[in-house]
Amino acid sequence: MESRDKVTNVSSLRHAAEQMAAWTIVHPLQGETDARKLLHELQVHHIELEMQNAELNLARVESDKYLKNATDINQDLKNTLNANNENHSADQLVRRDALVKIRQEIDAPLKIIAQISQQIRQSQLNPILLLQLEKLEIAGKKILFSINDF
Repeated sequence: MESRDKVTNVSSLRHAAEQMAAWTIVHPLQGETDARKLLHELQVHHIELEMQNAELNLARVESDKYLKNATDINQDLKNTLNANNENHSADQLVRRDALVKIRQEIDAPLKIIAQISQQIRQSQLNPILLLQLEKLEIAGKKILFSINDF
């Protein structure tokens, strides 16, 4: 709140308190002008304090409501995160087990292909078959590299 708004709020609060003080009973020292002024000031000040206290109580009730709401939201977020972490961990375990099985299923045949291609390489091949054998070996190595990369 800006200082001008505070001054306006204080002066309007003061004006409202003075109006309320005019409706209250005046102390029996009516003959004493200074005493009446002082009493009036005290009444106005007392009413101002009561009004401020009422506003503070309303603000406290409202802030308690917002605090409870924020606490509930925070707890809901924690619960959601915990549930998501548990689901994520379970999903990761399933994926990892599936990848291990896939590796095992692919790894063995590729190793056999690599061994056979090494044996064929040792025999005499025509250049076309040799080129195809090299392509086969490169493809097998790429697959093994990809599988081992997971």
